[in-house]
Amino acid sequence: MDKKKGNVFLLAAALVWGFALVAQKEGMNYLGPFWFTGIRCTLGGLSLLPFVIYNRKKNTFYAFA
Repeated sequence: MDKKKGNVFLLAAALVWGFALVAQKEGMNYLGPFWFTGIRCTLGGLSLLPFVIYNRKKNTFYAFA
């Protein structure tokens, strides 16, 4: 990976991190901490589900040992 592409990825990660902090702060105004964390973890698991299904079909899913 060249240096320019790496810098773009670092910038994208910083933007996602920053916007996530704002979204979390605003979300906590409407939900309690347990509901907020539960919904956040559920959405994260659901977003990973297609990748898990795809990798199991290709038999390239490796568990950490």
